[in-house]
Amino acid sequence: MKIDNISPAAFFSASLLIGYGLVPVVAYVETANRFYLDVLWLAIVSALSVFLASKVRIFDLPGRLQKIKINANHFLSAVFLLFFTVVAYTVATAPAVPLLAWFSGADTEVLVDLREQFLKARVGWESILPYFNALLTSTFVPYALALMFSKRHPWRWRLFYAFLVYCLIFIEKVYFIKAIIPLAVVMFGNLKANRGTLFGISLASLALVYGLAVVSGFGSGESIAPDEFYFSNTYRPSGTGEYLVWRAFSVPVFTAADSLSYYLDTYRSEPLYGATTGIFSSLFGTERLYFEREVFAYQWGQTESGTGSANAAFFIDAYINFGILGVVLISIAIGRIFNYMRSSDDIALRAIWPLFAFGLYVSGFFGNLFSSGFLLIFLFSALFVVRSPVRF
Repeated sequence: MKIDNISPAAFFSASLLIGYGLVPVVAYVETANRFYLDVLWLAIVSALSVFLASKVRIFDLPGRLQKIKINANHFLSAVFLLFFTVVAYTVATAPAVPLLAWFSGADTEVLVDLREQFLKARVGWESILPYFNALLTSTFVPYALALMFSKRHPWRWRLFYAFLVYCLIFIEKVYFIKAIIPLAVVMFGNLKANRGTLFGISLASLALVYGLAVVSGFGSGESIAPDEFYFSNTYRPSGTGEYLVWRAFSVPVFTAADSLSYYLDTYRSEPLYGATTGIFSSLFGTERLYFEREVFAYQWGQTESGTGSANAAFFIDAYINFGILGVVLISIAIGRIFNYMRSSDDIALRAIWPLFAFGLYVSGFFGNLFSSGFLLIFLFSALFVVRSPVRF
């Protein structure tokens, strides 16, 4: 089946029902923690709302507009010039490059701190660097790469590998998917590619995930006490492979449950009305609450830089800010956005829907729209069309 034939809303809804519906049932059986049941019913409400909203023509996004034609070479040059400028400054001013530090023999604790110092812990005017980095690496560069592969641009592989290398120097386990996913969607959605190529990309992706986990030192033989629950932050995987499975299935679920538990204990389940999102706290003049950092400190203790964050699924952020009504309305918006992306005549926009889905699976809706730049890329795709020859 071609990727283009997959419904993003249906795929995402099914992922929610499995990852945050089925898995919490297993977690509840093991731990008897009632917050897993809360995660379960929020996931069901979210999944149904996303799916139904994608099928019913309500709250439609704007239809086809008369788009402004822009030169492909100008657009691609602007995106990658800005990207390489940000990369050059970030690398030049960072205390160390995490991947190079690993080659030099740095231990796990040092690498964790270096990852924070590389971008997230910047202060002063440099605090805007993480936002520029997210804007470029989460949306515009993947969009540009998808455009290049769809048009078979002669520089597509060179820029792809350059972006991939940058994604790897963070030593973040899944950061590289920002490069891999647009390539895979374009290749298997619009171009003819054999199964061997798909198998090769899949195998390389798994090898990268495993290798980055090894480099990070996670799951490197820690002991496991007999009373530790698998679905909890007290569990310690005994190997890299076990760590990756635990990280994929357990961590998102118990982070969602811990977020709800902390929300009840600290905020008495009172809606926060957007205080966890910077743009809303600025607009309404309220104090910004770094809820994800608070949950991280609640789970693990804060990192030395104070920027450790426990990211939870979008419906958790929606619930703590706007209650169950917020979960429903935001899920409806997501369903309509997925439908818009699938029906768009913009191949590059269709290619990055899995990145949007993944972002929502592990973090908030408004953070993905504003901080990760999806709102800007939606507006760009709605207003402009990239045309004309791409060969330099």
